[in-house]
Amino acid sequence: MYITIRGNILTFGVVASCFLLQRINAFVATSSSTGTSSSSFTFMSKNNLHRSVTSKPSHSTKLFGYIAADSSDEVLEFKEGGVGFTEDNAILMFGKVDRKGSAIATDMKHYSQVSSLGDISKLSGVTVLCKGSGNELYENPGLGTEKKIILAPLEAVSKSLESMENSGEKSKKVSINFTGGEDLMVHEVLEGVQRLVSGMDISSSSVEFRSLCDSSFPSEKCSVVALSFAGGSDTTEDIYWHEDQWWTLSEENLTVSDE
Repeated sequence: MYITIRGNILTFGVVASCFLLQRINAFVATSSSTGTSSSSFTFMSKNNLHRSVTSKPSHSTKLFGYIAADSSDEVLEFKEGGVGFTEDNAILMFGKVDRKGSAIATDMKHYSQVSSLGDISKLSGVTVLCKGSGNELYENPGLGTEKKIILAPLEAVSKSLESMENSGEKSKKVSINFTGGEDLMVHEVLEGVQRLVSGMDISSSSVEFRSLCDSSFPSEKCSVVALSFAGGSDTTEDIYWHEDQWWTLSEENLTVSDE
């Protein structure tokens, strides 16, 4: 089974919901051959669509302990708990790049909103090394045999390497920051970080990365910017470029789940 996880992080709330839906499917499949009377329940998706599931309860299956259907309709609200929390907040995942060029995620934060930054040329000690944007593309082969698949983060990396603005050779600290909509995927970002590091002369730099996803940004699009920070600079590293604008995160918008 293939599961697309919303944005940067697989939260506990998403795990629980996916687990529950697997159990629903398994329960219906297992108990459908029992011939007992059926009952139904309904769950609501993130797009507020209702889906009814008809089940035939059977005490002979071990799965009955997980879902006990009754004669009434039950609505599972996806805005509740961890799933709703991640949908209502921007998710920031960040980490470091080791000496071998491997990207390692170390932590994550949630923010209630992303803020416009304006012109970053006035920020002290910050230099843009390169930036680029990519669009997702899945092309059906039709009568052919080859599918054309373009992953937005990887295309953004390719575009940024084609338009290097400054060399990172003497950079002491570099931050590689990805930005996208709620469909931004962790493994694609990590691969993009590694490709960008290998394509830039920053082997002597301390390299970090950030991946920011927010539902206010369009899906199937991703941007990346590589920034060099001068030694002793106290400028925030939360600088993101997306949709031809600069963005940042404010600590006053940092949120914590109640779960």
